[in-house]
Amino acid sequence: KNTVFHSESITISSPIFKNGLAFGALFKRDDNTPYVNTLFNVFSSYKINAFNGLLSFGLAAGLWESKWDESSFKKKDDNDPLTSSTQQILKPDLSLGIFFQNNKSQFGISIAHLIVSKNTNLSQELTYQYICHYTRKVNLTENLQFIPSFLYRGVQGFRDQLEVSNHIMVKRAYWFGLSIRTSLEYSAHVGFHLNNLSEKITDEISIGYAFDHSFDPYSPARAGSHEIMIRVGIKPLPKPNQIRKHRINISPIFF
Repeated sequence: KNTVFHSESITISSPIFKNGLAFGALFKRDDNTPYVNTLFNVFSSYKINAFNGLLSFGLAAGLWESKWDESSFKKKDDNDPLTSSTQQILKPDLSLGIFFQNNKSQFGISIAHLIVSKNTNLSQELTYQYICHYTRKVNLTENLQFIPSFLYRGVQGFRDQLEVSNHIMVKRAYWFGLSIRTSLEYSAHVGFHLNNLSEKITDEISIGYAFDHSFDPYSPARAGSHEIMIRVGIKPLPKPNQIRKHRINISPIFF
């Protein structure tokens, strides 16, 4: 098995109409041989109308599993010794956040992994971190939008990081942009919305691609990493004489 980092993440969420509640679940697996970290969270949010926009409060709770498996190392030949020891731990996880959005901007603060403590047997761990971001949408023309965003991230045991992103949205369907981080990394993004692909079934289909690269010679991401995002929004069954309001959605990552 090659020692290449792989990460998969699946999120499912749904609003509960009339009362502003929403529920969802997150499954994430990071494979950094011989370490394998798996996170499963269920989350809920509640939104209210405030300040000419929507103010949301969120809470996520779940379990985190960390596994060290030396048998995943690849032998060069049959004479090489291979240790087959395995260590595994299971711990709770808790995160919370607050988020505000209107038709022109977004602002959010989140604190992740509040109760996950360091494991003394394994060097891999979920660390306490906080994220603060702001996004603004500027209409340049009827079919062209400029979307700058700022993200500040603090992770326990690491230097704080600032990320500045600039994106262009064309006809509310295609976007491209570039992000630069103070950790000497950059990320290029491109994507599009397939809003009319299957209108009777989905509200929106979005596909995005990102390439990350580091200028730091000691960074494990120096060789570059690739990320593919696919998001599908399913329409609820319409009620008689009901008109659904347009959803506000200008996320700095997925727009």
